[in-house]
Amino acid sequence: MPAAEPLQRAGSHSVLSDLQFKPHLVKTILQEHKDGQKRTRHLGRRTIGRGLQIFLWGLRIYVFAMLLIVLINVFR
Repeated sequence: MPAAEPLQRAGSHSVLSDLQFKPHLVKTILQEHKDGQKRTRHLGRRTIGRGLQIFLWGLRIYVFAMLLIVLINVFR
C-alpha cells in the first residue's frame, strides 16, 4: 500500500482542491479506513472476572465515601 502524501501544501491551494486532482490519494485513504473498520468490527466488550468486578465496585464505593468526607469537612 503506498504511503499517503501530505494533504496540505504551503500555498494558496486548499486541501479540497488538492484532493480533486489526486483521486488515487482519496481512494487510498478510504481503503485504509475500510480496512481498519473490517479489523475492528468484530470486537465487542470484553468480559471481566468476578474479582475485577468486586475490585471496581470497591473503588467506586471508596471514591464516593471520600467525596462525602471531603464535603462534610468543607461545610463544617
